[in-house]
Amino acid sequence: MQKFDYRAYFDRVQDMKKLQVRSSDITWLERYEKPARRYENVLYLGCNILRTPHIAQQVVRVFELLELDFVAVGGVQYCCGIIWDSSDDIAKGQAVSSKAITRLESYGPDRVVMWCPSCNVHFSDTVRGRDGRKTAFEITHATRFLADLAQQRGGLPWQREVKQRVVLHAHAGREGHTEGQRRARADREAATALLQTVPGLELVDVVVSEPELDYDCGPVAPRLGTDRFRSHQRATLERALRLGVDQVVTISHACQREWCGENTGQLGFRNYISIVAEALGLPVDPDLLSMFRAGLTTDEIVEASRPAWISHGMTAEQARAMVERYTRSGDLSGYSVDLSR
Repeated sequence: MQKFDYRAYFDRVQDMKKLQVRSSDITWLERYEKPARRYENVLYLGCNILRTPHIAQQVVRVFELLELDFVAVGGVQYCCGIIWDSSDDIAKGQAVSSKAITRLESYGPDRVVMWCPSCNVHFSDTVRGRDGRKTAFEITHATRFLADLAQQRGGLPWQREVKQRVVLHAHAGREGHTEGQRRARADREAATALLQTVPGLELVDVVVSEPELDYDCGPVAPRLGTDRFRSHQRATLERALRLGVDQVVTISHACQREWCGENTGQLGFRNYISIVAEALGLPVDPDLLSMFRAGLTTDEIVEASRPAWISHGMTAEQARAMVERYTRSGDLSGYSVDLSR
């Protein structure tokens, strides 16, 4: 059995970030330093969100606008350990998880608001469950945290109407996986409640994927295989088109990553935090990954990503080599959905 290439995994995360976001726009911590004070909240982004860094930008901006006392952290130095654990490198995974918890606790938070569903499930299933590790903070997830704020007296300070008809792409969790089902149900219910408070937005339906898609498209897509995964996507797209909506809204960053390359010519794909940010009057960061995967050539991707890769000190030759590498791997490649099949 070939050992998992951890370095290649985290290099890909960083490379995709460098093609999409300027270094000056990285408003979360990726390198740990002992904090000078305590924070009421830690926004725990996880690692893989950095492959769709506009989502990280937007959730941090939402927290800033709401004037929450928080620090945002993400990247390999805050990894939850799931990558090692899922590769049967249990001892290393436990060490990584323990270090992450120690770092989170150093901020003295009342709660850690988790963005990533895999991190949340890993903490519940493995870190607190199997390993019995205690934490000095409450754990919640971003959908529930924001939905609760939206439903409090006064709600969120909405500034704009988002006049769109949308369906929410959600998950059920695979059979027998209690924590995955819990996370899928909690995200589905909270995201629905949150979107229903957005002015102008019409949430037409919630399309729940089949249980074998588990709680998140990211880890399950390669496991199911392309044809089977695409058949699940096609069923959701057909339903969305029958309902006459404008957008399919995703909850997880991994779902957005897996869906944004679809091209039916009729539907857009957007993460829920982008809708929330727009309704709050915040700048709407372009989803560059969607643009890259919509059929742009190598030259077009290099040019569109120029402000980002230049800010990270890369040359045009380095950027081109990176784009070519990730086009071959499929990270920057989209496809057109054949709805006639």
